[in-house]
Amino acid sequence: GAWITALHQIITLDIPVEGLNRPGIDKTERKNYAWWKAKKWSLHVANRMFSRYGNPKMCKPEYKVFANWFKTECAGRFLDTVLLLLATLQKNQFLPDRIVNLSLQYLTTAIAGATTYKQIKSNMDFVLFQIVFPLTCHSQEDQTLWENDPHEYIRKGYDIIEDMYSPRTAAVSFLCELCAK
Repeated sequence: GAWITALHQIITLDIPVEGLNRPGIDKTERKNYAWWKAKKWSLHVANRMFSRYGNPKMCKPEYKVFANWFKTECAGRFLDTVLLLLATLQKNQFLPDRIVNLSLQYLTTAIAGATTYKQIKSNMDFVLFQIVFPLTCHSQEDQTLWENDPHEYIRKGYDIIEDMYSPRTAAVSFLCELCAK
């Protein structure tokens, strides 16, 4: 459990001022800040563990004990942490697109579990109206790209690689999974 605790602590750590909304530092430079990369990889590992061990019925017999422990002790804690992380979007604080994407992927996986779904359900208004809906709307950034380079706007909309890391695609996947539930 120590390495899971370490992953959880990395995700919950506050980012030093250099990695947040500082004037004069562009979005690309901020997302490459080491603390954001550490959070990204911790979220990536948490997602992988949740998708593999979040449902003990789907695990190989030799992993069932760990899967039961992960489901009862870790999945909900990571879910709370992901929700707190996404809450920073509501406050107009910087959150790299990849972190938003991985957080929404965690929420999407959490829909399948009864316990984690109840946890999401109690926060559903916040998730849908403060996180998912704004991500799926046409933004000022989209409008600027449309006006300045309509070909790039269209290309970006059909780029499979970009879709893998897009917060918008992750938000739509969350909605689709939620509707299927």
